[in-house]
Amino acid sequence: VNASTGAILKSEREARPAASQGGAAAGGTTAGGYIDEAAAKAAALGHAGVAEGDTYQMKVELDRDDGVYLYEVEFKSGGMEYEYEIDAYSGAVLKAERDYDD
Repeated sequence: VNASTGAILKSEREARPAASQGGAAAGGTTAGGYIDEAAAKAAALGHAGVAEGDTYQMKVELDRDDGVYLYEVEFKSGGMEYEYEIDAYSGAVLKAERDYDD
């Protein structure tokens, strides 16, 4: 802000995703351009080759990691524990881990 005139010389704004509340637009995206939770879950389940009906303890959470928005998807199925990071813009699988459920 210019001290003499009060004019704004520079401004910055950080984009924040709109939380998905079931009101996703067609194509599985939110109004903010992010995929919705259902699309993130579908990406993880498809990668794992697991049907949603065969899972339990499903958890989907939108997170920001080093300035990148992603969904953390965790679930259990068939004695295995799955953890995924899904890109919140594209739905691409960024990280996939599978381990025996203790």
